[in-house]
Amino acid sequence: MNNITTLLELEQARQELLHADLPTNVKASRAEKLGDYRTAKRLWETVAKSAEKDSLTQKYAQIRHNFCQSAVMHNYKRPELKNLEANHVKA
Repeated sequence: MNNITTLLELEQARQELLHADLPTNVKASRAEKLGDYRTAKRLWETVAKSAEKDSLTQKYAQIRHNFCQSAVMHNYKRPELKNLEANHVKA
């Protein structure tokens, strides 16, 4: 997230993440960092379902899923993404 300076770079990072060969929990975490809460919510739900025998992972995934769900409902944006969008509008 630190080296993303334009909305185009942000969208490219989101697309690369979807096609990356990474564990689902890593993808979910990175989607959150990119502000893609819809994707993160879906991925955390997958992590929670697949972690049936690991209650700690399952609980963590449920917490992250609930946060992402709330972020989507309330149209939450990370502060650095707000700044990025504000700079894009000014340009």
